[in-house]
Amino acid sequence: MKTIRSLIAFVVLIAFVTMMQVAAVPAGLAPTSSEVTVTGADEQAPGLIEQTSAKKVVKKKSALVPIIIGVVAVGAIAAVLVLFVFKGNDIRGTWQVTRFLEGSSTPFIFPITFTGEKKSGTFVAVQGGNNLTGTYTVDGKTVNFDFGAGSSTYTGTFTDKDNLSGTTVHTSGKTGTWTAVRTAEASVSQPAGSGEPDR
Repeated sequence: MKTIRSLIAFVVLIAFVTMMQVAAVPAGLAPTSSEVTVTGADEQAPGLIEQTSAKKVVKKKSALVPIIIGVVAVGAIAAVLVLFVFKGNDIRGTWQVTRFLEGSSTPFIFPITFTGEKKSGTFVAVQGGNNLTGTYTVDGKTVNFDFGAGSSTYTGTFTDKDNLSGTTVHTSGKTGTWTAVRTAEASVSQPAGSGEPDR
């Protein structure tokens, strides 16, 4: 997906540069078919009038070209902004968390599923055969979720759209670190390793 976005941005950039080059090319003279060849003195004045009118039409048309290109360029820039700036990170879905508490080198692994809005919602984590619930918030790349008053809290960031990492304060008061990887619900591992549940 990241590769596709980069390709789209590259194509839009090339198109934008090309359009700017086209806009910089001076408009051509009026087509020769619009000009009238005069051979006599009596026909010279009407011929000049027709040539002048044709040139005015060409100038009016050429004046519209930069405007049209400008509108297209603004639309292209807006599309890139939507793709890269306003999309935001989406935590919703199922993740597999690996947590290490201080004083222990053995990981505590558990699945967690976030549901709700992009910026806030609830989650269910399976630990020790129990479904533990809590709430989460997302602000840009920063993620926070906790298991309720007096229980564990987790703070971290998106390292990319499918990976999280951060620190935790356990309900026991111990601190630790954690990582999470987005995964399909059917492939989530059950809790493994020795460790203390977050509630």
